[in-house]
Amino acid sequence: KMLWTIDLREQFAGDKADIWGYSESVLIDGDKLVCTPGRPRATMVALDKKTGKEIWASSRNNDIGAGHGSVVISKVGDKKVYVQTTGSGAMGVDAESGKLLWEYGIEKTTAVIPTVIVRDDLVFMPVGYARGGALLRQKLEGDSVTIEEVYGLNTSLANKHGGVVLVGDHLYGDSDDKGMPFCAKLETGDVVWKERGPGKGSASIAVADGHLYIRYS
Repeated sequence: KMLWTIDLREQFAGDKADIWGYSESVLIDGDKLVCTPGRPRATMVALDKKTGKEIWASSRNNDIGAGHGSVVISKVGDKKVYVQTTGSGAMGVDAESGKLLWEYGIEKTTAVIPTVIVRDDLVFMPVGYARGGALLRQKLEGDSVTIEEVYGLNTSLANKHGGVVLVGDHLYGDSDDKGMPFCAKLETGDVVWKERGPGKGSASIAVADGHLYIRYS
C-alpha cells in the first residue's frame, strides 16, 4: 500500500527548468531519500524515506529549476557531498546538513539531462545542446568544500542524452545527439577518437564486463 506521497511543486515550490516533467532517479542513502524539486526555495531536499518527513532543504539562489540528472554521492576528505545538476548548472550539498557548499553556473540551455560523473574529488559535468563537458575538482577547506575548474565546458564533450560513462581514465559518450560516440581523457578533455557508429539517431552508452554497449534511438 502507499505509505506516503509528496507533490514537489506544491510542497517545495519546485519546478523544472524545461518543458518536460520530473525524471530523476531519487537517491536512497541510509534512511534518507534525496531528490531535486528545483527552484530557489528547496532546490534539493532530504526526506525520511519511511515517512516522507523533511530532514533538510537546500536552497540555491536564483535556481531556474530541476534538470533530469540524478544526485551522486561524493567524498571529499571525510565530508560526504551530494552532487547534482539543475538547469543552472552543477551544485554540491553537504549530505549531513543540507548546506549548499558550491555551485558551477552555466548559461540557460534547452535542458540539462545527463547525470554527473564523480571520481574521488573530481566531478565531470556533461551538458547537451552544444554546451559541452566540464571537469571540476572539489577541495576541502576547513569545514567547507570549494571547487576549482580543471577545464571549462568543452564542446567536443557535449552530451544531450544517452549519458557518459567513465572506464579507467577515459570518458565515453555520444557527441551531443549525433550518433557519433567519442572517447576522451577525463583529466584533460582531449578526444582520443570519435567515430560514426552503425546506428541512427542519438546513442545511449553503458559499460559491463569490459565492453561498451551502444544503443541507438
